[in-house]
Amino acid sequence: MSTRNIMILIQGYQINEKIYESTNTLVYHANRETDNKSVILKILKPDYPTQMELSRYRREYEIICSLDLECVVKAYSLERYQSGLLICMEDFGGIVLKDWLTNYTLTMPEFIKMAIDIASAIGQIHSKNIIHKDINSANMVINPQTRQLKLIDFGIATTMETHDMSIPHYSTHVLEGTLAYISPEQTGRTNRPVDYRTDFYSLGVMLYEILTGRLPHENTDTMELVHAHIARTPVSPQEFGTQPAPLTPLQDGGGNTRIAPILAWDGVGTQTSILSDIIMKLMAKNPEERYQSVHGLKWDLEQCLHPPLAPPPEGEWNLCRSSEGEVRTGFELGQKDFPQQFQISQNLHGRRENFVQLTDIFEHVCAGHVALVMVTSKAGMGKIVLVNEIHRPVAAKQGYFIQGQFDESEQHVPYAAFSQAFNELCNYLLVEDETTLHKWQTQVQEGLGKDGQMLSDSIPNLTMLIGEQPPITQLGNQETQNRLHMIFQNFIRTLSNKEHPLVIFLNNLQWADEASIELIEFIISSLIW
Repeated sequence: MSTRNIMILIQGYQINEKIYESTNTLVYHANRETDNKSVILKILKPDYPTQMELSRYRREYEIICSLDLECVVKAYSLERYQSGLLICMEDFGGIVLKDWLTNYTLTMPEFIKMAIDIASAIGQIHSKNIIHKDINSANMVINPQTRQLKLIDFGIATTMETHDMSIPHYSTHVLEGTLAYISPEQTGRTNRPVDYRTDFYSLGVMLYEILTGRLPHENTDTMELVHAHIARTPVSPQEFGTQPAPLTPLQDGGGNTRIAPILAWDGVGTQTSILSDIIMKLMAKNPEERYQSVHGLKWDLEQCLHPPLAPPPEGEWNLCRSSEGEVRTGFELGQKDFPQQFQISQNLHGRRENFVQLTDIFEHVCAGHVALVMVTSKAGMGKIVLVNEIHRPVAAKQGYFIQGQFDESEQHVPYAAFSQAFNELCNYLLVEDETTLHKWQTQVQEGLGKDGQMLSDSIPNLTMLIGEQPPITQLGNQETQNRLHMIFQNFIRTLSNKEHPLVIFLNNLQWADEASIELIEFIISSLIW
């Protein structure tokens, strides 16, 4: 059904048409009755939104108002609508960039100019200390007549002051952002903080899509796509330049019409190695290897568009000419690129040998074995940083890294660190796609049998995964502990295999309770693979 067929009544507005609908949002074109001004209404969709959803809308409105930039769609008011909220925004005659590009093929100079404009917009919001965190071709709108571009949807945007850049991002409850565009660190599965450079990665994906008509990773499975962002290097855009145009409209994995690509359509695809390199640099897995500033990125893009005033030394660059102008290729990237702000390096220093040992042991586990590793050193020597470096290899194998911490003040609480770790694992599973989630729910339920309630008492989030469990027969203390150990063992067997290896990091073992020590000994001695 077309989204344009269903109308609603909103006091103070004359609704013209619905222009967008998602799970949580409705967007309408309307006229404000007080002055007949053309506006866009963004409405929170659920009849009974949560406090988190309401807070997100209020936060988005506050961020947009604080920006007050020409490259950002302006917000006029935040209003109550039924049980939720709506944001009234400016209508500057724009349409979603992705929709516009399905019917319009850019020339190469037009593409470069658009890339510079989008980079400028991102630079401007960064200068206001805002990280967008959801840059993609559906969150950019363009006026087809003036070609003015504006950013929209600041629903998950954060300020740099409130976002601690020194702390790695482990968002296990939800994958924030549009999955096809998010950076490796934004998946929450790497030992890297989320800073302004996450927007550069997403920009790289967006430019890749505009240039080639394809996304760099087109998996539809959630874990496959997360794995691809973290571990797989996509085919470079330049490699699409020699491919013939398809005879039928391109579609993505979800059946949606793709953006019409530039490469292989305008005759200069084989001459675009430098643009390809710029995009691949934006999409580097490590933030340190991406562009560090919008200034450096724009300078490189501008060099592609404008030839220099005087010939440079031999071999530094070449020009290729087309009917649309000149596009320069073959110069060193990042000559004018310097960090926008001070960054604490997230690279591991002085522990390379230890890291190799850990990865070798992990590869041994991936082959079907079980291993216990003790990491010891004096306080402040980097044990946690070393262990967290295993995130990337684990994610590359589509495994799970979970962690819990024993606390000196909670030694009376049995299995506290195990509870933290496995609650985290349940959260990982709950954000999987529906098919994968159902598979895990079935496997866990079968593995636990009728004993699920006993484990749910120690792992509360397990109830969200498999639902309420039937009560169990009460036993004596020792029998209960032995039974719980067996259930933990079955639970771990169910959740770890060669396809999805499991790493459990238990920190501050010196403060572990006696029950947890006994559980560790039981698991290691009894698991046979």
